[in-house]
Amino acid sequence: TSNTVTVSSGQQAPATIPASSELSDGKTYAWRVRGSDSDSEWVRAGAWSTPWCIFAVNTTAPPPPTVAPATDGVAAVYLEDEERGGAGLSGAFKFDRAGAVNVVGFRYGFNDDSNPEYVQASADGFAIASFVNPNPGDMSLTVVSVDSAGNSSLRTTYSFRVATPVEDVAWTLDEADGTVSYDSFASPGAPLEIHGASWGEGPHSLFQSRQGDYSLSFDGIGNSASSLRPVVDTSQSFVVSAHVMLEPDQLAQGTHTAVSQDGAQGSGFQLQYLSECDGMPDGCWAFAMPDSANSQESTTVNSDIAVKKGEWVHLVGEFFAGDDNRPAEMSIWTCNIGTPDKPEPAVPERSSVDRPSAPWNAGGVLALGRGLADQVHTNWWHGSVDNVRVFTGELVDESKIRRVCQGAEASDFTAGEIALDATTQGE
Repeated sequence: TSNTVTVSSGQQAPATIPASSELSDGKTYAWRVRGSDSDSEWVRAGAWSTPWCIFAVNTTAPPPPTVAPATDGVAAVYLEDEERGGAGLSGAFKFDRAGAVNVVGFRYGFNDDSNPEYVQASADGFAIASFVNPNPGDMSLTVVSVDSAGNSSLRTTYSFRVATPVEDVAWTLDEADGTVSYDSFASPGAPLEIHGASWGEGPHSLFQSRQGDYSLSFDGIGNSASSLRPVVDTSQSFVVSAHVMLEPDQLAQGTHTAVSQDGAQGSGFQLQYLSECDGMPDGCWAFAMPDSANSQESTTVNSDIAVKKGEWVHLVGEFFAGDDNRPAEMSIWTCNIGTPDKPEPAVPERSSVDRPSAPWNAGGVLALGRGLADQVHTNWWHGSVDNVRVFTGELVDESKIRRVCQGAEASDFTAGEIALDATTQGE
C-alpha cells in the first residue's frame, strides 16, 4: 500500500497508520519513503530510501509477572500471606517476566495499585524492588509487566504483613528455685531479683502444654521481684503482658498489682486488680498510669471481662503515646484461659480509653508483685505471676496477643526466622 502526505517545503511529513488498517498482530512489515516536488504540470521525485525500514506489530499484552521475596542481602524475608519482618526491617522482591521474551520492565506499587514505580528488567527478564516500611501492618504489592511495545500485563497482587515487634524483655520464670530470674534475651539490667516470693506451677505445666513451666507466687504482704534497672520508657508507646492468678479470697479486697515500674514518687504504670469497678461485683482487671510524675490522679482503663476465682488469666497493658493522627490511648486486653478441666477459647478482649495527660518517663525498676505510691511499696499481689513480657516503642498486633493467650512461648518472638513469622506456633 502507499500513502501521500503533503507539507510545505522544509517541513517534516508525519505519516500515521490508521487504526482501521489491515496490519495484523504478530506480523512484520517493511516501509520506505521518497520525496517529490510538484506543480500543475510536472512531478520531480527523488529515489526511494534504502534500506527498507522494518517493524513488527504487537498489541498482545505480556503474561502477568511472578513475584517472590528476595532472600539475599535483606533484613527480612516477606513471605506471601504471612507476617514477617518488622517496622524498619528492609526486604526486597524479585519480579519475573513469566516466560515472555519482550518484557523490558515492571511497574509496581506498595499499597498503591496505580503502580507508580518502574524498574527495568535485566537481560534475563528479572528485576529486584527493595522495600522498607516504617510501620507494621498489612501490605499489598501490585506488579505489571511492560513489554517493548508499551503493552502492560494484567496485575499480579502479592499480599504480606509487616510484623509487629518482638519482645525487648521476657521472663518465663522457669528457674524453679533461687533468688534470680533471667530474661530470655539477656537484656542489660533485666535479671529479676526475687524478694521472698516462692516458686510454683505455671499455666503451661498446669494445662500440660509444656512441662517445666514455673511461676512466682506472692503472699500479698511483702513478696516482690524487681529488675536491676528500668525496662520501660513510659513516655513512649509500650506493651506489657503477663499471666496472672489472684488467690480467690482476695476478690473484692482492695487493689493488687501484678506488674509495675517505679517512678520517683509512684508507679509509672500498674497492671492490676481493682476491687471496686462499676457493675462488676468481683472487681476487675485494670491498667493504670498516673497523670504526672507527682500526681495522685491516674488514667485507668478497666476490663469489662468478669474476674474468675482461682483461674489464670492473660493480661496485656498497652500504651500508645499518640501521633499526628491519633491521640494518646491506653488499653487492656483480657484473655481468660479457663481451667484444665474446662479450658476457654482464649480470645483476647480489649477495652480502651484516651489518655489526655502528657506522657512522662518513670525511670525506676520494673517490679512484680507490688506497686509504688508516695515512695512506699503498696498494692501487694497475693497469687501467682508468670510469662512477663515487655515490648517497647511500638504496639503489638492482636494476632500476636492471641498467640500468647493460646500458649505461644517467649522464644516464638525472639530473633531469627521464628520471630519473623508470628503465625508459626511454638513447640
